Amino acid sequence: MMKRQPPFFPAQEVCGTVVELGEDVEGWAVGDRVFGSCLSGGLAELARVPSSTCYRLPSGVDPTVAAGLELNYGTSWHGVVDLAKLQQG
Repeated sequence: MMKRQPPFFPAQEVCGTVVELGEDVEGWAVGDRVFGSCLSGGLAELARVPSSTCYRLPSGVDPTVAAGLELNYGTSWHGVVDLAKLQQG
């Protein structure tokens, strides 16, 4: 586990609608439905999320499922591929 320095607010996984963009953000628009991760504050009504950690929410995907996908899937992938070196055969 990473120990965060205060101020720290729980939860990294988010899913929602883009309401504002940073100055240098490209490829996204206000109104886009996204999921991804942030370093802190994922339980807040509004969260700041780096565009590099965002993915478009596919139509038909439940937002509550998508919100937990990135971190859970990424942790599983890291465990079996990076650490355990799982390979074909």
